[in-house]
Amino acid sequence: MLRYIKSRCVATKNRKALIVLANLIILLLVVTALGSSEPGNIIAKDPKTAAVVESAMTAIGGEKKINAVTSLVIFGTSRSLQSGGQYTAVKFEYRILLPDNILFIDIRQSGQTKLTFFDRVLNGVFGYAMHVNDVPAQTAAGNPERLASIQNNNVAIILLGTIMRSSPVSPLNISAATESGNMSTRYNVAKLDEVFCDIEFDQKDKYPSSIRYKDIQSEKEYEAVFKGRSSVDGLMFPRVITYEALGVVERELTIEKVLINQKLTLEDFEFK
Repeated sequence: MLRYIKSRCVATKNRKALIVLANLIILLLVVTALGSSEPGNIIAKDPKTAAVVESAMTAIGGEKKINAVTSLVIFGTSRSLQSGGQYTAVKFEYRILLPDNILFIDIRQSGQTKLTFFDRVLNGVFGYAMHVNDVPAQTAAGNPERLASIQNNNVAIILLGTIMRSSPVSPLNISAATESGNMSTRYNVAKLDEVFCDIEFDQKDKYPSSIRYKDIQSEKEYEAVFKGRSSVDGLMFPRVITYEALGVVERELTIEKVLINQKLTLEDFEFK
């Protein structure tokens, strides 16, 4: 529930005591996630930021619809920049079941050979697999660096940029940024008071338009740009996400289909 609470002084005739509530402004987004009693939330640290966050959520489809999201399945085509300056296209499917079950699938066709790559986070544990023509060829587990990259660079950025959500296990604090003494259109986003990205909102449409962050594995600075929104079950979802570094688009996701609140079980996160 999104609450805007302002203090007031309350006097009751039937009571002698006077209860004084100190001046207070709180913006709180409480998310009830599937399979978790832990609330995920986005907390705005100042009134101006609170108004911007609220406007963004309203533009996307409203707090109630955003809070109701428990899973996302995203299908599309990914174009990635290769070392020779050419782009390679692959089909992808992302499965996200809040709070922390994730499966990324990339399918690459090379002649008669079909390569399927899996990155998975299941109950907080990372796993990787590769299939050749649908036959398992390689598996791996562990890799805490890749786990952190998926949770922070991939899922957190996607949830925040598409539908202004935080994972229930990763509350976010948003505060206004300043540049050269002037208020910027960008806002700092922190987990546990450590800034991990900043976000910019479109001044006309109010949607999140871009997020800047540092990749955990490569330590490169990236900007994820969200474009071309259209309605999916009442939520304005972007159709293109680009990932740029030093002004060069290194990856572009063209989203072809989105399923919201598709019923997912742990079997849907198997390598198959």
